[in-house]
Amino acid sequence: MSWSSLLKMGMDLESPEAGYFRWNIFGWRDILNTMKAFGWNPQGAIATEYISDNPEDDNYAKQPETPERRMSYSSNDYQWVDDEDAKGMLEATQKLIDALNKIKEVDVGADGVNETKIIELEDGISSLGETMTNAWKDMLRPGATTPDLQSWLKDYDYVLKWRDYLQHIVDTKSHFAIG
Repeated sequence: MSWSSLLKMGMDLESPEAGYFRWNIFGWRDILNTMKAFGWNPQGAIATEYISDNPEDDNYAKQPETPERRMSYSSNDYQWVDDEDAKGMLEATQKLIDALNKIKEVDVGADGVNETKIIELEDGISSLGETMTNAWKDMLRPGATTPDLQSWLKDYDYVLKWRDYLQHIVDTKSHFAIG
């Protein structure tokens, strides 16, 4: 089952340039951890405040707090992720996509029903290991069972959309808000 449609509760990401993107609460946690595993160094989301306290005012919108304060990515406080942080997310997401593209899977037969194992890693994936955590390195070794990577294979098209969303943020030097 896809993370994008499993649960209603989640993170609504909005950008003035890139538009809307959504992760359910478990998918958001998983993509954050996966991006960290693939080398993303979180900078912290930027806390925001209202420009005006009056909802009827044209300036009833959010802007970064002054002075700037960094916070977690895990709340719906409309905190901003800037283009520099999005660039790190984009690079890590592309590494995930590259890894998924290079994995070849095979059904291991009757003894391993519903179990998938990596049988071969193509050249080039070893370079990804330099930026990955030990847990992910272990999961990507030939012959390792990789349920988490298999989950990402099921959501491959959504991961591609995520990459495209991040690319738009980076290209336009914009931001997205977590709401």
